[in-house]
Amino acid sequence: MLVFALLPLLASRVSTLRSSHGHRYEARVLPELLAGHRLRGEQPLEAEVVAMLSPESYSMREYVDDAGREVWIYVALYSGTGTSGAHDPTVCYPAQGWDAAAPEERALAISPDEALTVKLLAASQAGREELVLYWFQPAERWPAPASPEHLLRIVDRFAGRPQYGFVRLSTSLGRKGDGSRAAAEARLARIAVEAAPWIRRAVSSPGP
Repeated sequence: MLVFALLPLLASRVSTLRSSHGHRYEARVLPELLAGHRLRGEQPLEAEVVAMLSPESYSMREYVDDAGREVWIYVALYSGTGTSGAHDPTVCYPAQGWDAAAPEERALAISPDEALTVKLLAASQAGREELVLYWFQPAERWPAPASPEHLLRIVDRFAGRPQYGFVRLSTSLGRKGDGSRAAAEARLARIAVEAAPWIRRAVSSPGP
C-alpha cells in the first residue's frame, strides 16, 4: 500500500528530472473557425486569476455561429512539474456561486479508432444556465475514462511527459424543456472534436 501511495510523488520527481525544459507553450493555437463558429474575440483573465491558476500559457476566446449562439473556449497549458494546476469546474463553479450538477462522462469519436473522453456539467445561477464540456489533455494521447486515466497520468510522468492542457467549452442554455440542452451539447461536442487535435499538438510538440 505504501508503494502505491508513493507512486504519484515518485513519478512527479522523475518527470521533473526527465521533462524537456525547452518546451514552448502556446495556448492560442485554435483556428478562427470551429464547427461553424467564428472567432469573435479574446478576453484576458484578471491578473489575480492568472496568478492563482499559474498556467504556462492560456487563451479565453469567444466563438459565435450564424444564429448568434456563442461558445466560450478556455485553454490553459501546464508543464506538469510544479505545484500549481488547473481548477476542475466541479470545484470552481460552486466556488463562484453556481449550483453545479454532477458531471457526466462522454466519449467523442475523433476517428474510427480514437475517442476523446470528456465531462459534461450543467450549472445554474440566478436564473442563468450554462452547459460546460471539459477535459484534461495529456501529451501524445487522448484522455481515457476516469478509472484508467489516473494510472495513465502516473505512467506519463515516469515517461517524462508531465505536461497537459485544460480545456473548457461553455455555452448558455435556453428555456427548460425546449430541447436546447441536447442541441447545446451537440454543438459543444462538434467544436470539441475539431479543436482537440490542435490542442493535443500544442501540448505534445516541443519548442524550438
